[in-house]
Amino acid sequence: MLKPSKRPSCNTANFNLKTASDYKIPEHMRINTVKKKEKLGHPDSMAHSKKMHMNKCILSLQDLKVAVIKEIQCPVQELKSIQSILPHISQHIPSPQMLQIHPGEVPEKRFQYDEEMLLVLSNSK
Repeated sequence: MLKPSKRPSCNTANFNLKTASDYKIPEHMRINTVKKKEKLGHPDSMAHSKKMHMNKCILSLQDLKVAVIKEIQCPVQELKSIQSILPHISQHIPSPQMLQIHPGEVPEKRFQYDEEMLLVLSNSK
């Protein structure tokens, strides 16, 4: 016959069974509507902050492109004026193609209309 060992009784933890009449859920494990709303809202706010950061990066790149275009325009104009002074066309070097901002790169101007655009829209009706 087997003798009961003292070891298991010493090492067993005190587990509260959920079916026990005196069982209470510990405070840190309780879920209420406020905690759940915070938990569900956190990924949305993180996604929003990521989108905002991405938009700021895109806008800064747009500003950088505009600044680079303005910076390049001055030397190109100087090159054209120097080439107009040169007597022989063989001495001319081709001027670089000017960069332009495409309409797709500036979506915030999509809803800005000028008179020409309004005339086109009124004629299409």
